Amino acid sequence: MSVGKITQTNNGKVIHKEQNTIYIDEQNKIVTKTLGPRPGSSSVVNIVPEWVQAYKIFQTINPYVVKVKNLISSNSFTMEYVPNLGTVDEWLQSRKGKRHSITRLELFELTKCIMSVIPSSMEMSKVLDTLNENDLKRGYGKHSLWVNSDMHIHNIVCVSEGDNPQFKIIDPDSWWIWNDANHNDDYDQPHPLDQIRRMNTMITNVINDRANLY
Repeated sequence: MSVGKITQTNNGKVIHKEQNTIYIDEQNKIVTKTLGPRPGSSSVVNIVPEWVQAYKIFQTINPYVVKVKNLISSNSFTMEYVPNLGTVDEWLQSRKGKRHSITRLELFELTKCIMSVIPSSMEMSKVLDTLNENDLKRGYGKHSLWVNSDMHIHNIVCVSEGDNPQFKIIDPDSWWIWNDANHNDDYDQPHPLDQIRRMNTMITNVINDRANLY
């Protein structure tokens, strides 16, 4: 996957990737992401304060996800800057051809990061069940499911390697709240178990992608 068009600035860089713009301020250690229209759509993604509130709860549940800071506008938010060695595919590709492209400890930690997606999603979904019923109008409350719609190795970065490997799941807007209230009545919604199966399939694909680079 292409990393997008990169422009260097005095404090960091700006990445224009697909429909989104990501400004990385390395000096102040903050990232600002502005979302554009989804592929095939002319409408801009709308980020609601409830999503930010939910994600901030979620980031206390899953230590592998990047932390969101503030909502800037209806399609822009800030998050922490995580210095890294590249996305997992870039990191593994840079080591391909060596005797050991990934060590035992690195493999264990990467697997823990990948497999954290489903249990943390379930834990967050249980938290949503405890919220006020009035929030259901935004699909935010009982019977909701916290899901990731874009899990792959391009959205995981290697923070450190060697004896103390660390990985982070980036792209926080890939997480969202699934509920019938998110869509109109004419939209045929899959069963929550299908959402979990879909995430499990994405995780399997992540592992397969990693295996292809091993």
